[in-house]
Amino acid sequence: QDVLPAESFVIENAEIRQYLETEAGNGPLSKHPRYADFPMKGVFMLQYIGSMLLLDMSYAFNWQEDGTFENYRDDCVYQAGFAGFEQGGSASFVTGLLLGKAFKSLNFTSMWKCPGDVHDGMNCTML
Repeated sequence: QDVLPAESFVIENAEIRQYLETEAGNGPLSKHPRYADFPMKGVFMLQYIGSMLLLDMSYAFNWQEDGTFENYRDDCVYQAGFAGFEQGGSASFVTGLLLGKAFKSLNFTSMWKCPGDVHDGMNCTML
């Protein structure tokens, strides 16, 4: 997935709906024989992680019985501009455009830990 362009634009609801209906949830993990047990199925809007915006968890890998798994940071959809200090601390001083490109070139991964099956209002931890 690419980083969103730096110029201002609007994504229409129909485009988001089309992405969610045709692209989301089709990553390699969705073919895993125990995918029904995976704790974070779906596309998530991320909060307090700088300009990282959306993450399709069907692209996660290295899923372990203890609830940990990983994702490549370049599998995220980033907002192009600055996230604002309250959304990401020091990462707020780097645009999503640059951050996404940096993570892609570094092949950077994140490890997550979830407390079993995740429901509304619950949180996973990025380790």
